[in-house]
Amino acid sequence: MSLNLENHLNQGLYGTPQVNPDERRKYLGTFRERVDLTVTFDQSQADNLLDALAAEMDLHPDYLLLINGKLADSISSKLIHLATSKRVAFKLNSDSTLKNGPQDFAVVFCAKKEALNKTEVDFLTCYPEKSPQKSVKKDFWQHFFN
Repeated sequence: MSLNLENHLNQGLYGTPQVNPDERRKYLGTFRERVDLTVTFDQSQADNLLDALAAEMDLHPDYLLLINGKLADSISSKLIHLATSKRVAFKLNSDSTLKNGPQDFAVVFCAKKEALNKTEVDFLTCYPEKSPQKSVKKDFWQHFFN
């Protein structure tokens, strides 16, 4: 059997071969080079998540928001509402092979076709949570000497 015929039969039986299927599964269906921002399941509980994504969507309205289908409905509905209000395309990926561990990706904000090659894409690195300021009660005399 010729190599061309064998490739054609294999493609008919198993489908078109994919490039980097593990990388695409990890990044919810896209390649690492296209990623602008990633959010893990642990990070999806952050208070500043929606504000950070809104800022990114304002900067890049032509990008795509990929949402892991295993993310909690309360969070994914807020993300979908944000994307529609900002007129940003989104996809809810409900592939059964996607992982949902604490360090697996729940949300990926990426370019549709072009490579960005950003070195730092982690949500908490790009948008660190601000700890609440502790109010220090001053004595009466400290108002005069500080």
